[in-house]
Amino acid sequence: MITDLASYDPELTYNTAAHDYDAALEQFWGFCAGNTIERLALQPGDRVLDVACGPGPATLRAAERVRPDGKVEGVDISEEMLSIACDHARALGLDNITLTRGDMDALPYEAESFDAVTMVLGLFFAKDIVGTLAGLWRLVRPGGTLAVTTLGPKFFYPMFDVFLDAVRAERPDLELSIPWQRTENPDTLRTMLLDAGVPDPTVTDEVTPMDLPDPQSWWSIVRGTGIRRIEMELDEDTSARIRHANEQWITDQKLTSLVLGVNYATATKK
Repeated sequence: MITDLASYDPELTYNTAAHDYDAALEQFWGFCAGNTIERLALQPGDRVLDVACGPGPATLRAAERVRPDGKVEGVDISEEMLSIACDHARALGLDNITLTRGDMDALPYEAESFDAVTMVLGLFFAKDIVGTLAGLWRLVRPGGTLAVTTLGPKFFYPMFDVFLDAVRAERPDLELSIPWQRTENPDTLRTMLLDAGVPDPTVTDEVTPMDLPDPQSWWSIVRGTGIRRIEMELDEDTSARIRHANEQWITDQKLTSLVLGVNYATATKK
């Protein structure tokens, strides 16, 4: 198992998974974005940057908080994700959002130009995590806040472990790439922030139970998260067998909920 990006293509993965991701987001883990925005205490008129914004769960929440005069910039590498975010903004009547395709390490903004900078479930895709964090911190105004949210060690537990066991049984040759494990340890995440020049960061790790309405719902998570990249390596028949085995396991265990660990990191610039 590897945790770097050598065999993981975030743009391909999330362009492919965009609509499944959006469909599963609010039902299963949209609370991550909501909890991140709650930690910011945004005010009307604030300017916010949401990096790796995806279909916009944090972007939209921030835009609602800072209107009528505040602005939110959303940046993502995936055109499909940005298209969905645009549709959501239009449906909600939020005209204070600008969405841009871009690289998290080549952001075209002046230093100290945002009251808040957020990155929800995207940091683990950075080539140089410490360098990316330093770049985000540079954009925060004095008195402003950086909020970075990552996945914790309890990742859709216990089903992700069941899924990996089934994949290994079918494809022992497959090298599994799991980049989100790069930032799952709260102490490691705090050290990365300190190394990036972010003073006195607060890192809170939380474990949240999530309803699993039926066995089939698990595959919606597989298809609509970064797990999709592993599933993309499987042929159709192999994928179908693994899905059947997973759903049978859920039925046999009478499993009705999963656990998701999340790390919330914040720091305010003095």
